[in-house]
Amino acid sequence: MSGSPGSALLSHCESSQLLARPVSRPAAPIPLVKLVEIGLEVIRPVPTRILHPLNLTIERGESVSVVGPSGAGKTTLASIIGALLAPSEGEYYFDGELVDSSAPTRLALFRRDHVSVVFQNAQLLDERDALSNVALGVLDPTIEPRVVAECCLEALERVGLAHVAHRPAALLSGGERQRVSLARALVKRPDILIADEPTGALDQANGRAVLELLFAQDTTVLLVTHDRDAAARADRTVTIIDGRLK
Repeated sequence: MSGSPGSALLSHCESSQLLARPVSRPAAPIPLVKLVEIGLEVIRPVPTRILHPLNLTIERGESVSVVGPSGAGKTTLASIIGALLAPSEGEYYFDGELVDSSAPTRLALFRRDHVSVVFQNAQLLDERDALSNVALGVLDPTIEPRVVAECCLEALERVGLAHVAHRPAALLSGGERQRVSLARALVKRPDILIADEPTGALDQANGRAVLELLFAQDTTVLLVTHDRDAAARADRTVTIIDGRLK
């Protein structure tokens, strides 16, 4: 983005307190995500196996798509990686450290610091403008409002929507709403961006635009999709059928 109107903001945001997280660099590369015999079985109302024990690694900066039929366990897997759901067995390592799934507070902090999620439904607040919706992605209350506003505007610029920053979400088109949702996910510069059927409610043109933006980001991407063409954009594709990784 050098030379673009947003380059100054991008430089500011990259050096601001919003992005100033301690980063440990291991001597040897290790996977960003490593699942070891991770599985999920629910007990109530009746014992049901949702996800059979599986092993999966995702490298930092890699894009991975997860495909499979409805009900196969794609979203369950993504929810475990995103710390939205705790597995019933196995071990989850993130950047070499064990993720403690037994403590909800720790999982919440983990999500805040490392993960952003884009859903099929943009999940915007219609009464708020686009900029305010993006600001919902900033979960640290100690960050100065001025810094939040500037970084949210930069995030909107990254998805081509700076010009609608002050437009109420209720007046945005479906494609614009999903791009605002993507900006909200990007504003904190997550280590991993999880997109669960992000184009499922869009027409083909808007779907392509969202996918191009998604895979253009300088971060690790996990895409859950039924669309084989969308999946093919990722570096690698894994398939889940009946709760089993194929």
